[in-house]
Amino acid sequence: MTAKGKINASKVQVGDRIIVKAYYDSKGHALGVLQSATKTGENVFVARVIGKGFRAARGAYESRGRYVVETTAGTFEAAPAQAMWLAPEDAAGIKRAHVEALAEDLQRGLAAFQAAARPARAARDLAALEALA
Repeated sequence: MTAKGKINASKVQVGDRIIVKAYYDSKGHALGVLQSATKTGENVFVARVIGKGFRAARGAYESRGRYVVETTAGTFEAAPAQAMWLAPEDAAGIKRAHVEALAEDLQRGLAAFQAAARPARAARDLAALEALA
């Protein structure tokens, strides 16, 4: 871990959510993705790391190898000390999902209560009809 909210490429794990930036040409075709220098901006979004490998150094001008980070948005290479922004968990989304689950539980409970009450209501209505006759 580096600064708050950042992680080194050597420490990033499969399943981590990082912020990446997509690059496009003038015609709108995707050229690729890189780790983002900022958390917000144009073409910046969250991607999940789905694979990580290592590529050995190539040529005389590259002294160290690089990590090959595969994300849901694409693949890019990063130096071992390259910092990446970790994506914050979506607190509002988690709260929304929790409320939806509670509402669904209440609906199921109400449906079960109504189903259990139907025979009792039918028997009570039948007894009332017999009393009238």
